[in-house]
Amino acid sequence: MVRDGLSVACDSMTPLEHHPVVDLGPLVKGLAIGGLGIVHVFLAQFAIGGGLLLCSLQWLHMRGGCPLARRFIDGSFKVLVLVSFVLGAVTGVAM
Repeated sequence: MVRDGLSVACDSMTPLEHHPVVDLGPLVKGLAIGGLGIVHVFLAQFAIGGGLLLCSLQWLHMRGGCPLARRFIDGSFKVLVLVSFVLGAVTGVAM
């Protein structure tokens, strides 16, 4: 039986001949998702704890108990927002 050249060429290729270039097996996909999940949950806990810390320091500053609390809040707010929002969104979307 004679077949056209394209179908003969496609039948002779193995499934992994061209793509993906590096196949590390099915275990790596699960480990990557699990690792991203662990990082994502760690960042979520950091965001919640950091937010509570900033809230309590703001309360302490407004009551007059610690005049240096406002300086700490001003310096750490941007870091908390960048780490928790940006990295949390990146790891959440990647999962």
